[in-house]
Amino acid sequence: MPTTHCLAGRNRPNPTIPSFELGQLVATPAGLAVLLDAGVSPLEIMSRHAVLDSDDLDVADVRANVEALSSGARLISAYTVRINSEDVRLLVITEAVGPDGHRASTCLLRSDEY
Repeated sequence: MPTTHCLAGRNRPNPTIPSFELGQLVATPAGLAVLLDAGVSPLEIMSRHAVLDSDDLDVADVRANVEALSSGARLISAYTVRINSEDVRLLVITEAVGPDGHRASTCLLRSDEY
């Protein structure tokens, strides 16, 4: 089970309200297999991503996410799940805002697929 490091609560009045639109939710088969094996719901991971609650981001990525909320750039979260005593890293990436003013999709995948 991932350890929660809540980035969402910083400067946000309600960390349970999504910070941005996710667009269409998609996932790679390998990403979904990791969640299934770990007993983690894809909805849990996507919900955490939507409020910028990520396990495993460096300071530069955290800053980039905060800036992306106003600039429209892509957003990324990382989560580590444990499967049979092995840590597996997952990424959730939401595309940048397109010409239509919306984010088209959010994808969950294994970090080695990126």
